[in-house]
Amino acid sequence: MNKKKVLSLVTILATTAGLALAPSSCFATEDSDVGVYDKLGQEANIDKQSYKIISQTTSYEYPKAFASFTNDPPGSNDKVSSLNDGIIDIDGSKGNNRWTTWQRNALKGNQYIGVIFGDKKARKQEVSGLSLSFFEDHGTKMPQKIRVEYYVGSKPEGIKNHAHMADEKDNSFNNPQNWKSVENLRANNLDRNKINDISFDKVETFAIRIVMLPPEGKSLAVTELQAWGKDYVKKPLELTKLKDLYEKALKLDKDDYTYTSYKNFEKILPEIDKVLKNKDLEQEDVDKSFEKLKESIGRLISFNKANKVELENLIKKAESFKKNKYTQESFNELQEELVYSKSVLKNKRASQLDVDKAVEYLKKYIKNLVEIRSKADTSQLKECLAYAESFNLDEYGDESRMNLEVAIKNAKETLKDPSLAQDVVDKIYDELLDKIFMLEEKEEEVKLDKSKLLLGIDLAKDLLADKSKTYEKGSLELVKKSCEKAEEVYKSKGTSKTEVDNAYFDLLEAIMNIDQKQSSDLRDRSKLKELLESIEKSDLAKSDKLAKACVKAKEVYDKAGSSQDDINKAYEDLLGILMTE
Repeated sequence: MNKKKVLSLVTILATTAGLALAPSSCFATEDSDVGVYDKLGQEANIDKQSYKIISQTTSYEYPKAFASFTNDPPGSNDKVSSLNDGIIDIDGSKGNNRWTTWQRNALKGNQYIGVIFGDKKARKQEVSGLSLSFFEDHGTKMPQKIRVEYYVGSKPEGIKNHAHMADEKDNSFNNPQNWKSVENLRANNLDRNKINDISFDKVETFAIRIVMLPPEGKSLAVTELQAWGKDYVKKPLELTKLKDLYEKALKLDKDDYTYTSYKNFEKILPEIDKVLKNKDLEQEDVDKSFEKLKESIGRLISFNKANKVELENLIKKAESFKKNKYTQESFNELQEELVYSKSVLKNKRASQLDVDKAVEYLKKYIKNLVEIRSKADTSQLKECLAYAESFNLDEYGDESRMNLEVAIKNAKETLKDPSLAQDVVDKIYDELLDKIFMLEEKEEEVKLDKSKLLLGIDLAKDLLADKSKTYEKGSLELVKKSCEKAEEVYKSKGTSKTEVDNAYFDLLEAIMNIDQKQSSDLRDRSKLKELLESIEKSDLAKSDKLAKACVKAKEVYDKAGSSQDDINKAYEDLLGILMTE
């Protein structure tokens, strides 16, 4: 079961049903205050003599500011680039130079801003402090709480929109595991009228960000984010493994391999040579090149003899699996296949077909390994249970209330048993969620509005009384029966709103169908006139949409040059609005 999809479904369906849910966050980390937000109130101690501002934009690609969300539709002056352009505009006197999350309905939950360091490309820097300048007006306020995090993932690449980072779900910046909170954060309470210094233990990172929780109903606005740091002294690259493998690759004799496989292999050699000569690289670039070269060598196919490289690697992989992590049956099946695969590997006369078959079956039994189940994850069931218990069940019908109470009891019993399998927990979760969605509020006695139904009855009676026109007997009979049913519902005191609506729509549908079958009967203005008079007599004319449609239809009726098609269309448009209003 995909937990994230289920949670999204809860939010969508609960919102549609009018159920209250906790506000979601644009920032995918925990929302609890416990161990997350740093308390302010201590003097920052940034060493501004040893460190410099390393975040301000230059003529190069980096440093580059980013944000989870930015209010930057066409015409907006709120830009993410304002965060690190060197212009501090606390009072708005410099052209309102700032970044904001302003929306008419303020975003809820955490938002973040930050800076990626570098020049022509992203580079690590040593950072030990920040200076943060806010802006406030009627729609924006300083954050209630903040925390500072630094990026611990691989080099940031492939970012499409730095102003809306939260939208890029697959980007490494939106993986919570790639961020870590700084330690020993120090700062005085935030002040909107000055530059706020924030210090912490120095970190070495590609990027740093500030996560902010806005006040309820307010947006955030920052005019400048300054990071204090200095150039990161990179450790010498470890090139030995890559050099050794490269030298081994150069010694390979092309006559030992098939023409195509060696030609494909040769293509990578200039790339590896370039990497070895380029000292301005990160270690991860060197490591990736090593793996790429190793993979390229592994794809070489020996000439006139079976290529056993893939089989050998697959055997090593199969031997690495631990017996205690898998079911006995699936692990034993793999071991039996492993014995056969090793015999093929040792057989110098094994054909390529033999090797390929061994690879195929070994892959199959590796794939068929069944892991021993770990302790079931009950976190989502607990959340759903808490949500279910938040309802006032006295407000709901007996049947749906009792069904939910049973589901709540089952969920509690499930949580008491730590040995249950994940599929059992998931099933109880699904049942509880279903019963929440099936809650039905108690029907309150309200005075039903039957004015539209009365209008439809009057319209049908006028049509039935008009002897100047002829209709097909079957369609006329349908109008008569629908009208009689509608009169019963209108006169009944115990009818529900659904019954009234159904009688109304059935009657209008019967009237519209007789029109569609006998369009020749609409060769005059009489039906349009009758419909307009019926609407004017009713309370429905108070509807703005219907009133405007009546004015337009009357213009068509009064106009001497109106064609029969115009009259028919005006009549049908009015009926259509009556069906939807």
